[in-house]
Amino acid sequence: MNTATTISIVRTMMHELIHAHILYLNYAEPGSDLIKSLNAFALAKGLVNDVMHAHHGFMPVYIDVIAESLYQWDQSNNPGNVQPMQFYQDMAWGGLTDFSENGINYIEYEGFKENFPDENERARIRDVISKEATNDSQAKGTPCN
Repeated sequence: MNTATTISIVRTMMHELIHAHILYLNYAEPGSDLIKSLNAFALAKGLVNDVMHAHHGFMPVYIDVIAESLYQWDQSNNPGNVQPMQFYQDMAWGGLTDFSENGINYIEYEGFKENFPDENERARIRDVISKEATNDSQAKGTPCN
């Protein structure tokens, strides 16, 4: 949080809230349509015993909602700094591509790779996410102080 822009932090919170919502529904409403769909997805992908990979594989269904929410948040909180929708769509993929533990290589979850088979497109998205996560000089968001 010391290095990220505010939009990067908001994006992370949205991503983590989706995890929390899915975990809550699994406990409170295990027969809900969402949990049934997630379980069928996990079974089909061989992820039954890997909850986080199952979540990340399923999460692309939320990308448009996350992107629109980020856009709406920026309109309300940074009205003079609203970006083209492509920026918010790219940011929405954060959490489905991330640095590995060594901090050098990227981890790309299957849902991300399936949606972007072209490495150049994946690199563009990773670049946007990385710039916002580190408040790079080319970051579009406002610094978190």
